[in-house]
Amino acid sequence: NIYFFYPNIVEQKSISKYLDDKTKKIDLLISKIKQRIELLKMQKRLLIRHYITKGTDKNAELIDSGLEWVGKIPKNWKIRKINHVTTSIGSGSTPKSDNRSYYDNGKYNWLVTGDLNDGFITKTSNKISEKALSDYTSLKIYEKNSLMIAMYGATIGKLGISKIETSVNQATCVLTFDKVNDLEFWFYVLLGHREYIISQGY
Repeated sequence: NIYFFYPNIVEQKSISKYLDDKTKKIDLLISKIKQRIELLKMQKRLLIRHYITKGTDKNAELIDSGLEWVGKIPKNWKIRKINHVTTSIGSGSTPKSDNRSYYDNGKYNWLVTGDLNDGFITKTSNKISEKALSDYTSLKIYEKNSLMIAMYGATIGKLGISKIETSVNQATCVLTFDKVNDLEFWFYVLLGHREYIISQGY
């Protein structure tokens, strides 16, 4: 029962020909922009990778790190496991979704890996209740300025720096650092080596 406008066949052909021509040009432009975006993403990855493994001193003497996936690093740098530079490493849990008392009127942030955005986390898509924190001992509230990474699933390797206090699900690893370590540097270390980290996931 919908009425449509109805130009004659000559105008129909004229309009469709014009739109074919214009939309093809727009599609071509979109394709070129997408290629440019991919090149910029690659440039970003290479830039991060270079500076997290070589530093900013162009005259620094480089030595083999002993790590095939890292290559050479400045001579005065050290090699450490990540748990040697963090103050804590933890995770969380998922309260049963069929128990609405764990979620209804929840006032505590609860982060799932889908909330990780490779940037700052200022909100979570879910909240949990006091009862959830009480019933699940593996749930704890992590402080602001924690580094979070998805450990498995479709979002493996995704990162976030929390700017809020939040609990997390079991697929999220939470790393906290003391003042001796720069949080954003470690964010870039994990971001720059995401492919390797994902390759080690099993």
